[in-house]
Amino acid sequence: MKKVLILSLALILLLGVVANGTFGLFSDAETSTGNQFTAWVEEVICPKFNVSDDGHCCCPRDRVFQYDADGTFADSFALVDENGRPSGVATSGDYVYVLDWADKQVYKYTCSGNYVGVSKVLKKEGGSGLGNPDGLAIYGDEMWVVVWGHNFIMYRYSLNDAFFGPGDSISATLQVPPHPNNDNPTGLAVDSNYLYVLDDKWDELFYRYDRNTGAQAGVSGVLKDVGGNSLQYPVGAMSDGTSLWVVDRGTNKMYEYNKDALFAGSGTINAIDEFALHGNNSNATGV
Repeated sequence: MKKVLILSLALILLLGVVANGTFGLFSDAETSTGNQFTAWVEEVICPKFNVSDDGHCCCPRDRVFQYDADGTFADSFALVDENGRPSGVATSGDYVYVLDWADKQVYKYTCSGNYVGVSKVLKKEGGSGLGNPDGLAIYGDEMWVVVWGHNFIMYRYSLNDAFFGPGDSISATLQVPPHPNNDNPTGLAVDSNYLYVLDDKWDELFYRYDRNTGAQAGVSGVLKDVGGNSLQYPVGAMSDGTSLWVVDRGTNKMYEYNKDALFAGSGTINAIDEFALHGNNSNATGV
């Protein structure tokens, strides 16, 4: 019996060493009647950029394309059939969330693309239906959705309640009216202070709002690529803390902008970096 126990413990330790060389791991010490065991758990981290793609007109259809911090293509995964009209995407913790334009719900996936579940149907504050949800951003438990062509352009929900609360639908806890000219939103980003709504009706630029109150807080310069050329069809935005990133379907590229420079004054502002999307990621809808 002692030999069996020793061999078993040796095998566990060996597997731990092998796994430690393959995955990012952390240890969690647990005790059992005076004996201490170490449980190894895989630490999952999503790639920095997750770009939703509505491929209903081509193949492969309806996917999320993933890119590392330097813009290198990392992987892609297919969306479930019900998530057939992706119009926005956000990453929080170990999960990727994909907004669906058709059914007004948010689908949840692991970083590697395993389907986890779907939110309740999103509603306005009073419980009536949304228009055309076209952008998604998550900050802590706040899930923000921007709606195109609607009286109110931004709605805030509890992320936890959207997936685990009672009922088949969930009403917004806050809805934010738009800047008078912010009537063609195509993307949404959020950080600790602000909401950033990407708009491309006349010029490609951001409208900024206070995250807590919804108060209007500025308009950016017009977005250009690294060389000073106009963007063609910006469809999504995200914040990484210091920069705002924009995915452009027309050029099939991602562009980086310095937040401080964006709102320092009027005029135009060039991207400080850019990278090309994967060849099959040709119908991007959000990042």
